[in-house]
Amino acid sequence: MYWLTKIVFITHLVIVVLMTVLNYVDTVGICFGNAPYVTIRGDVNIVEENWKPLKEHEQFRMNDSIGVRTIFLMKKSGFARIDYTDLMKVFTPNNILIIIFDIAHYWIWLLVSFQLMKIIASLKNEIIFDMMNVRRLKILAIAFGLAPILETVKNIMFANLLRSSITISHHFIWSEKHFMMYYGIGIMLLIFVFAEIFKYGLQLKNENDLTI
Repeated sequence: MYWLTKIVFITHLVIVVLMTVLNYVDTVGICFGNAPYVTIRGDVNIVEENWKPLKEHEQFRMNDSIGVRTIFLMKKSGFARIDYTDLMKVFTPNNILIIIFDIAHYWIWLLVSFQLMKIIASLKNEIIFDMMNVRRLKILAIAFGLAPILETVKNIMFANLLRSSITISHHFIWSEKHFMMYYGIGIMLLIFVFAEIFKYGLQLKNENDLTI
C-alpha cells in the first residue's frame, strides 16, 4: 500500500510540475516558430438576462401531475480562456493573482498526496498514535479547506476579467463552483475533529505508558 501511494505521489508531482511549467505558455507553438502567448483560464456560468423558467414547447415538455408543478431554470456552465499575445498586458495585478491562485490550487493537492503518503508510511511502521500524524491530519484539514477557497476566488476574479473582455448579447457571466467551497470547509472541520480525537488517543496512550 505504501509503495502504491509513493507511486501516486511521484506521478502527481510530475503532473503538477508539468502543469505549472506548460499550462500558461504556448511552448509547443514557440518550438514551431509561432508567436508566444500566455493563457489564463477559469470556469464560468452564462445566464440569460431576465432569467425566467423555461416554457413548454415542442422539445421541452413537463411531465407534471395534479398538485405538482415543475419549474426549470436553465444556465450554461463552461470553461473559458484568454490568450495574450501582447505579453505586457498579462502583468496586471488581477492576472498575476489569478495565475498564482491557480498554481497554488495544484500544489495544495500535491501537499495532500504527500501527507497521505506519510500517514500510510507511519501505519506501515505500526506508528499510529503519534503527534506527527496529528499534525499531518491538521495540514490535510487546512488543505481541504483552502483549495476550494482559492479555486472560488480565482473563478470570481476570472469572471470579472472575462466580463471586461467580452460581451454576450442578452446574457451575463458569473463565476462557477461556489458550492465546492462549502464542501471543502465541511471536510476541513471533520478532519480537524478527527485530528483532535487522534490527539486525545495519543494522550491516553502516553498516560497509560507512564502508569505502567
